[in-house]
Amino acid sequence: GAEKYLKLFSLASMIPLTILRYSTIYGPRNRTNQIIPRIINQALMNEPVKIQGAGETFRDFIYISDVIRATIKSIKKNIRK
Repeated sequence: GAEKYLKLFSLASMIPLTILRYSTIYGPRNRTNQIIPRIINQALMNEPVKIQGAGETFRDFIYISDVIRATIKSIKKNIRK
C-alpha cells in the first residue's frame, strides 16, 4: 500500500521515485547471530554448517558495498538537471 501511495504522489508532484527492496544485507560489523557470520564461524572452526529445516528455503543475500553503490546510482539517476 505504501508503495502505491508513493507512486501516486510521485506522479502528482512530478518528484522522481525509485523504490529499492534489499533483502538480507551482510558485511563488516554484522551481528554475529545472523546467518552469514554463523556460517563463516562454523567453517572457520571446522564445524559442520547447520541448516534449519529441510534445506528447501532460499534466501537472497547482498553485500553492503553493493547496497551502497546501488543506492547512490539510484539517487544520481533521479537528480533533476
